[in-house]
Amino acid sequence: MEDPIRVTPDPLPAGAPPTVVIEPARGPRADVIYPGRYVWYIFVSALDVILTETVIEHFGAEEVNTIANQMLQEFGVMGLVGLKLSTVILVILICDTVGRRQYETGRRLAEWAIALSVVPVVISLIQIALVSVGWLPTPDQLSRPSDPFIW
Repeated sequence: MEDPIRVTPDPLPAGAPPTVVIEPARGPRADVIYPGRYVWYIFVSALDVILTETVIEHFGAEEVNTIANQMLQEFGVMGLVGLKLSTVILVILICDTVGRRQYETGRRLAEWAIALSVVPVVISLIQIALVSVGWLPTPDQLSRPSDPFIW
């Protein structure tokens, strides 16, 4: 497999700096195109699952995503992990497929995937902080425990 970073071969004219050309990986067996962005996407997706479980387990919240809630009810936390893993794989495949045809479009798609995945993580962190400082009620502080506190 070729390295996507290519340096011009020797000999170079005296005093000329080497030229570095960065090319996206190509071909059916090439590595992923945006590995750095995928690491961030996987990290943020893992945080989403962890924080979702935290607010459900410790703060009595409910999952508002219908599909994720169904997976949680049927299979527990492992259902959430499986669903998230499936979506992560799908997004990476889509970004790579698009990126092999249109590099910049695939890159922007990967960056949007990260940005959109950060939203529920930030919201969960804010909610945990607000409950921790007492600005939001805990489930036992609600007047009617039958009404779930939805995050």
